[in-house]
Amino acid sequence: MRRGGKAIIAIAVAGGLAGAVVPTAAADDTSLRAAGQSRDGQFADLSERTTGAFRGWSDAGFSAAGRNRIVRLHRQTRRELRIVSTNIRSEQPSSENGADYKRLLLRSLRYFDAALQSEVVAVRARTAGRARRARSAFDRAGARFTRSVRNERAAIRAIERG
Repeated sequence: MRRGGKAIIAIAVAGGLAGAVVPTAAADDTSLRAAGQSRDGQFADLSERTTGAFRGWSDAGFSAAGRNRIVRLHRQTRRELRIVSTNIRSEQPSSENGADYKRLLLRSLRYFDAALQSEVVAVRARTAGRARRARSAFDRAGARFTRSVRNERAAIRAIERG
């Protein structure tokens, strides 16, 4: 379960996906930044629950019940991502920095969503005993989580320029 461990860390990091506090954000783009942070509490809770679910799944020998719990938690996380994406899309940036923030954060959310989908494929494959396919999917998920975090950090830097 070494590969899944990387994914758990990525979930914890990305759990606060839009969560870093930006005290220097332009006043005009404050509502855009608030939309990005609107579900941080839910992401933190889902991150903790997902970490526990992965641990239980691994400890139980990659059981079907554990798989179902992980899939359900990922589905809930994806719903939260859609809410945040909708909130961000509904806000209009008032500066170039705000526009960069919006573009980069939406890209980050798309990568995060794709990573969650890849993890579901990996968990299902591992539960079915297909270790090679699971390893490949966990690697893909890790790369997508990395891109998500990279874009999120770039978004925060963009809004801080204001």
